[in-house]
Amino acid sequence: MRIKKVLINLFWFGIIAFLSYRMPYITDDQLHMHSFLTGEEITSPAMIFPSVMYYYNTWGGRALSMIVIQFVLMFPRILYGITNGAVFALLANVIYAYTHAGRSDGQRVEGSDETPELFTLPVIYLFLWFFMPVMAEDMLWSTGSITYLWTNTLIMAFLLIYYRDFIGIEGTGKTVPARIAGVVGMTLLGFAAGQSNESASCATIVILFAYAVWSVRAKHRLDIDKLMGIIGCVIGCVLLLLAPGNLIRAGEVNAGAGAGSTLMTYAYRIARETFFMGILLFIPFAIGLILSLADRSWKKSMLFWIAAIVSIYVMTFSAGFANRIYQFPFILIVTAAAISVRSLLEKISDRASGDKTVMMKRLLGLFCMAFMFMALIEVTAGTLYSKQNDSFFDRHMNYYYSFEDSSAGFVPGNGMSAE
Repeated sequence: MRIKKVLINLFWFGIIAFLSYRMPYITDDQLHMHSFLTGEEITSPAMIFPSVMYYYNTWGGRALSMIVIQFVLMFPRILYGITNGAVFALLANVIYAYTHAGRSDGQRVEGSDETPELFTLPVIYLFLWFFMPVMAEDMLWSTGSITYLWTNTLIMAFLLIYYRDFIGIEGTGKTVPARIAGVVGMTLLGFAAGQSNESASCATIVILFAYAVWSVRAKHRLDIDKLMGIIGCVIGCVLLLLAPGNLIRAGEVNAGAGAGSTLMTYAYRIARETFFMGILLFIPFAIGLILSLADRSWKKSMLFWIAAIVSIYVMTFSAGFANRIYQFPFILIVTAAAISVRSLLEKISDRASGDKTVMMKRLLGLFCMAFMFMALIEVTAGTLYSKQNDSFFDRHMNYYYSFEDSSAGFVPGNGMSAE
């Protein structure tokens, strides 16, 4: 089974690494290859920190992701492609770790059916591939993927530690050096999570606040490393939101938005978030909700539904807006759906006889292979078409009818340009 999971991860790593390598540099990438301070092309790591400090004071608070962006852009494109493919696979496996920690029936006995273990991971990849709200911009483009995919993966890994504690998974005894390392590590990890991106960082603070309230109400002992993780995250989030550059940019956005009553402004923003949630997340939201209802196990998956909604409407307080903010709530929805999928597979596996279990494994195996083959065909065709048009591979899941003149003369709906 372990070999099969490795092969599945390698397949998707290869897909995303290849597409990331082929993704061209876009305007922001060209800008980020140069120092914000001097305008010179960045040729050494020593040039990055003064550049990012100037950026932090004049334009934006995402200092940590900007350090990584400017560092990665110093190297050949292949390094970014390999790293981005690895981060995508890491995200899928972090989500899988949530399902492993949140199994409805605890530890399964050795020798039990491996169906839930084996097929939950392909389902996670299915969701991530087909329903990612803004794929090329958030998953393949250097600046976008580092700012969102990489930092959101880090946040999910950080929150996994608190989730395991919430559902009652106890850690093993630690030596004094291990405890010190844990405190330092959690503080740094929390700071990095808080310094990630505005929407996900604010949602993470809300999640950690709920965890702290639960700890007090349940009289649950809050370990020092987890407490320091929360403090680090708060510090990182404050430094992100109150960066001088962020305040300058927010002032420019507010000035361009025009004057209006506070009530109408926030009513518009709530309507804006709701509208784009329907445009970008309706299908995965509906599928995940159906799975959660079928599973009837709300204690674990409900946490992620609430967090997903919070992570969407937390941007109501911001004048700026971009579709990219929907990646984090989407990841939370996928996590909730994956927990329900694994729980359902466990229940079906426990009730099925030997012959039915074998048949179910074969059907699921064929489904996973067909899905991977379909993705491979899509990438092959999309790469050839994009190369012909001097463009890049992208896929969209927009849940409304859209007619474009550029598709005239071709089979309706194929999205190919006549140029």
